[in-house]
Amino acid sequence: IAFIRKVYGLLTLQLLTTVAISLFFMYFQPAKDFVNNYQLLFYLSWLAAFVVLILLFWLRKKHPFNLILLVLFTLCISYGIGSVVSLYSQQIVLEAFLITFGVFIALEAFTLQSKWDFSSWGPFLYATLWVLIFAFIFGWFLPFDRGYNIVISAIAALLFSAYIIYDTYMLTKRVNPDEYVLAAVDLYLDIINLFVAIFAILIGVCDSSS
Repeated sequence: IAFIRKVYGLLTLQLLTTVAISLFFMYFQPAKDFVNNYQLLFYLSWLAAFVVLILLFWLRKKHPFNLILLVLFTLCISYGIGSVVSLYSQQIVLEAFLITFGVFIALEAFTLQSKWDFSSWGPFLYATLWVLIFAFIFGWFLPFDRGYNIVISAIAALLFSAYIIYDTYMLTKRVNPDEYVLAAVDLYLDIINLFVAIFAILIGVCDSSS
């Protein structure tokens, strides 16, 4: 129970940080202007997040380095998310947030009370993730229409919903108690990716109807 409390405590702090930074970029005009004027920082934030994530995996049991890296990782991701949402309608952002929150709570409740064994999902989810990554890369370079992007985003939403179930199950059944930081990062990334997928779907639908 103490392990689970640590994980969800860290996860809550990560999500609150991301929400706070996103709101700052959305409603504080100088911050929004900064993001628009220095778009290179957006790409650097994701690159930095990837590097920090690798370091975090290596040092996941080394206190306090794991917590320091967790803070840096959360800040990098939060800057990237904040940069994106600042460019779009506040209504779409709110809708994506509420849908993501609702889906996460529902999946958590389902997994925590379920007696099913979800540990076998790992290889399938991992393989599907790589297929999705390559599909995203193809969509980035090839001139597909909005429908393609909506379909890919919908598949991503389903995939990361499944990852929430899988990671929650592993958290309660199989994860090493010393790896609470990495467990929090796993769920955090699931939620962030689910939000991005839902956000992309809403943007695609709005663009198609306009």
